[in-house]
Amino acid sequence: GANLAWDAYEDYRRIDTNERERMQSQVNIIDLNLERQLYSIDRSLHALRNALPALKRDPDARHGLQARMKEFADAQPGVIANLIVDVNGICIASNREELVGLNFRNAERYQVMSRQHDQDMLFISSPFVSPLKNFVFGAGKIMLDNEGKFAGYVLATISPTFFDTLLRSVVYAPDMRAAVIHGSGKVLARLPDPQNLVGVDLSRSPGFFPQHIESGRRTTVQTGQSLATGEYRLTVMQSMNTTNLRVDIPLVVALSREPVHIFGDWRRRINVEAIAFGMLVLFGALAMLLYQRRQLALARATHDAELQRQQAMDELRTNEENLRITLQSIGDAVIVTDAAGVITNMNPAAVKMTAWREKEAIGQPLADVFRIVNAQTRSPVANPAELVMERGAVVGLANHTVLIARDGREYQIADSAAPIWSSKGNITG
Repeated sequence: GANLAWDAYEDYRRIDTNERERMQSQVNIIDLNLERQLYSIDRSLHALRNALPALKRDPDARHGLQARMKEFADAQPGVIANLIVDVNGICIASNREELVGLNFRNAERYQVMSRQHDQDMLFISSPFVSPLKNFVFGAGKIMLDNEGKFAGYVLATISPTFFDTLLRSVVYAPDMRAAVIHGSGKVLARLPDPQNLVGVDLSRSPGFFPQHIESGRRTTVQTGQSLATGEYRLTVMQSMNTTNLRVDIPLVVALSREPVHIFGDWRRRINVEAIAFGMLVLFGALAMLLYQRRQLALARATHDAELQRQQAMDELRTNEENLRITLQSIGDAVIVTDAAGVITNMNPAAVKMTAWREKEAIGQPLADVFRIVNAQTRSPVANPAELVMERGAVVGLANHTVLIARDGREYQIADSAAPIWSSKGNITG
């Protein structure tokens, strides 16, 4: 389980690292191409500004200038209009005739650029609705008079579709969102844009964009809840590179994805492994339970068998004790032998009559302890144990049999010898 968990964690980190690196690479692609596109706009505006002195010297050159402005607009994808505005904010030339003569003095772009004195700077305005009723943003350069004072500006109004091809080229997953945001916080373009965020000011509420600006870093990677969309997303933001192009407020490129999609395959694999591991644990636990129950049953059976054996041994000892007591209590002399005729037991009466102590007699052949002769002839009498083993029946001693004790005393005896049968029908003594 620990091994599976560690592998899952390592896979998670690998996927997360790869996705972050890939998104940063895509952001760099957007940044590089965006700088080139804006640089092209900057150079075109610079060319228009340089053509303005000719217009002042020859008012009849207006038509040629307007034709040139139209060519500029047609050559730049996304450029809707370009215009020249004088020091008073009045449009004196444009590729769109309906804009000529309009006063833009109150427009934000005029207010910003009229306070500037850097002719090399490209000023990028926040998005606005133009007099042509189009949602656009402006890219402009100021003009200075001979005394270095503000003398007007040249401006290109650009549709957000200006970024579409570039943004579409880096969208490689259905959940991915690519956006270009003005430095002030307003969204210039977003693809795709299901929440209609184009034109929304992201700086007015806490979120990824304010955190990116406040960080002071050119590139930030953030994960969390997007207040603008309500989605949990991994977001990479990068401020536009201004190495080759001077802009007043750098644009910000943003790419984001939902982690639920990034780790979708990983989660499905983890679920399969978790189910498989759970089944393994379940079956293992069941097998262990059955094994333990079997072991417990075996232990119980062993315990019961041992208890029964112990009880049998106790009964056997009790029976033997009873037999010993019975044997010791018999008034007649009794000698017990094994199948070979060797003495295994004697009762006190036998000890007294034979004059052999029991300990000394046990292990001796019966004929050495139980010495019997004919009283008249004094010849030895046949060993009764041998007769029993031969005949397998009770054998009575002959009359006039005399037992000669170890101490020489003699006893006139009359008795018999009987076989001891085992449970299998064999004579054991």
